[in-house]
Amino acid sequence: MAELNLVPNTTVVVVQTGIFLANLVVVKKLIVDPYMRLREKRDSMTSGAQGDAVRLTAESETMARQIEERLNAASREAASARDATRQGANTKADAIRKSAETDAKAAVAKVSAEVAAELTQQKAKIPAVVKQISDDVFRLATS
Repeated sequence: MAELNLVPNTTVVVVQTGIFLANLVVVKKLIVDPYMRLREKRDSMTSGAQGDAVRLTAESETMARQIEERLNAASREAASARDATRQGANTKADAIRKSAETDAKAAVAKVSAEVAAELTQQKAKIPAVVKQISDDVFRLATS
């Protein structure tokens, strides 16, 4: 019967180990190292970009809050100026209205006094006019 020889041949093992190590060095230098450098560069760029994105997002939120505060302050300031202007205009309008009312009352009183004086004068003339008309009618009737 045949005998099974399980003892490794040292020459073959050494040669195969040498070939394996040579291939390992070549693959590491030509493929693995450039890939690892590229991966690290990409990771650093991604991490840097993510950090920049976080920083820029925080800055934009801060700016948005500042702009919102400035808009609110400007809105309050405009409302205050509008209210002050409106109050001044209302005060001026009230003064003009009162002045016009006073002038109108004075004009009405003056015209009423003139009408009353003219009425009194005309009433005083009535007896003379009646006498004149009566004399004219009598003369016409007698002639």
